[in-house]
Amino acid sequence: MKRRSLLRNQSGAALVVALLMIIILTLIGLASTITSTFEIRLSGAKRGTTDAFYAADSGVQVVLA
Repeated sequence: MKRRSLLRNQSGAALVVALLMIIILTLIGLASTITSTFEIRLSGAKRGTTDAFYAADSGVQVVLA
């Protein structure tokens, strides 16, 4: 009898644990998405400045040649 009452008391524990795990995994996925988006924007900005630098350097080389 003790075993049945113990199981009856914990009948919702698995659901709570599963929901907490889903919430944690969702937050990890959301953080990964936000970080990836930020990194993509940052690399795009870096590429723009690199292109501008090499264009300016090319102009200087044309003038000096």
